[in-house]
Amino acid sequence: MAIEQGTKFKLYELASGGTKKLIANLRSNGINFEGETIDISTKESNNWRQYMGGYRSFSIEANGLVDFDAGGSKTDASALLTHFMNNTTLTVVSESDSGGPSFEGDTIISNFDITADHENAIEFTLTLQGTGAITITP
Repeated sequence: MAIEQGTKFKLYELASGGTKKLIANLRSNGINFEGETIDISTKESNNWRQYMGGYRSFSIEANGLVDFDAGGSKTDASALLTHFMNNTTLTVVSESDSGGPSFEGDTIISNFDITADHENAIEFTLTLQGTGAITITP
């Protein structure tokens, strides 16, 4: 797989029946993986800290242009806001149009901002906090 444009890496909501609905009008999106560490240093560590792996988590950041009625095969800003207000879990898939790994997991919208600057289009920013494990398919 070669280096490719970021426009090919898209984010979808996995709807009922396994149908993928594109998150509408995204400008950027990315996945953040985090791992906590547990200090297991002792007096026998020769003044060096030692760690073991702890909890792992993931989150997805995305921003795009607001369309409250994209409808159809897309998840629009209105649907995202409804998910946020109702605290519903979204299963999301992030993958490239041209192959490569696919990332799938359950998430909850932990942050949803709408920004309307004077001379710009109305935009949204969203954080999807992973709940449980993420599946990475090569």
